[in-house]
Amino acid sequence: MDTRLQYLQTATQLKTQAVQALYNKYAGLLLGYIVGVVNDEKQAEQYLVDTFKEVALRLEEFSKQESNEYCKLQLVARKQLSGYFETTKDCAPLNKHTTQMTLLQQQVFCGVHYHGKKTALLAAELNMTEDTVRKTLKEAFSIIRKNNGDA
Repeated sequence: MDTRLQYLQTATQLKTQAVQALYNKYAGLLLGYIVGVVNDEKQAEQYLVDTFKEVALRLEEFSKQESNEYCKLQLVARKQLSGYFETTKDCAPLNKHTTQMTLLQQQVFCGVHYHGKKTALLAAELNMTEDTVRKTLKEAFSIIRKNNGDA
């Protein structure tokens, strides 16, 4: 067999094993996160599949030690969910925590967390200072921590 072909087969096997290891370690957590967003098990499973397809394409990012693997997976999942977020006008029903936030806290939390907006852009959109956006985001996360019993 051609040496180059053997190399490609081995590289493909290693990549598949790496993605499988990430899946085995984090799929349950990630599925829980996605179900919490879309409130639909079947739809969430499809988003999970799409997330891991993207992970396979960006696997080299997961080999770097700069940040937590689960955080990286969540970012990829949020990218996959971006179309869903765009169709959701009201942030409140996205999860049990946002229903307990003020409208401003929802706008800031969803703008940053779900839509991936930078605080400067959000501040300009909401006609407020970045400090106010950061303070409001901190309040929103306090609500989440309190509801999770972490406060």
